[in-house]
Amino acid sequence: MIHKFRKLISALCYFLVGIIWYLIDEDAKKDPQIQFHAHQGTVFLIAALIYGIIFTILMTIVTVIFSLIPVIGPIIITIIGLLRFVPLIFAIIGVLNAIQEKEKELPIIGHYAKKLDF
Repeated sequence: MIHKFRKLISALCYFLVGIIWYLIDEDAKKDPQIQFHAHQGTVFLIAALIYGIIFTILMTIVTVIFSLIPVIGPIIITIIGLLRFVPLIFAIIGVLNAIQEKEKELPIIGHYAKKLDF
């Protein structure tokens, strides 16, 4: 039965609901593909949380500093503000890999998932 939902569960692992599903469903824990994406998703969510905190602090500092510079300041703030979408890009990569049934690590952070054991 779990094979019907393999792609769905794997894709949802990049969001908290998929990891919870993985932790509750014993059949999902036995599926190597779901396990791979659950580990990748856990690392992704932790990294996204840390990234969000650091980004918010740095963006506040950058906004205060560059808001004093006319014309160029707002442009720099906008360009740096686009970095807020980095976690979204990682989530899209993970979901696409899950849907295509690929066990491909996320760039930069994916190798940390090998250290997880749950």
